[in-house]
Amino acid sequence: ASFAKNGEAKVYLFSTGLGEAESNLTKHALFVPIFYNMAIQSNPVESIAYFFNTTNINLKGIKQSENAVHVVGNGLDVIPQQRFINNRLQLQIGNVVLKAGHYDIQRDGKLLTKIGLNYDRSESDLSNYTNEELKETAKIYEINLKVIDEELELMKTIIQAEEKGLALWKYFIVLALLFFGAEILLLRLMP
Repeated sequence: ASFAKNGEAKVYLFSTGLGEAESNLTKHALFVPIFYNMAIQSNPVESIAYFFNTTNINLKGIKQSENAVHVVGNGLDVIPQQRFINNRLQLQIGNVVLKAGHYDIQRDGKLLTKIGLNYDRSESDLSNYTNEELKETAKIYEINLKVIDEELELMKTIIQAEEKGLALWKYFIVLALLFFGAEILLLRLMP
């Protein structure tokens, strides 16, 4: 089955008829899942989450009225620019200062729907500097920076050594034992 759009509607087309003379689809195990999926897909799911770089939010199922729609949440009550296009309410939030979070769309104090607004995905960009770029940036801004470019296990020991500093206590114990031995020799050899 395939479908064609006719305005807001979807028309599903089968290559054969559904009668028993043309096919046995009505008796097949796939018959119910096919029609179930057709029913589910007939009502498109409206998005409930938007990014701030999305300037227009189209909301379906909200009737046109004289009263303005409010975006309420995070301690704010804002009336964004709004208009109806093709029986959909279009909110323009591009120029409205909002924080990321959940907002209620209300008219006359009644909840119409809820939406979520989030920052653009570029905020979550995980790319990072190369070691050379880090070193160059440190030189430019005169930052005391040490770049460790080693394998993970070796890096662990290097970082531990950097945190603890140079372990000199072993050398001091050896020196103390040597001086203690020298003192014993001096006491024995001197009358």
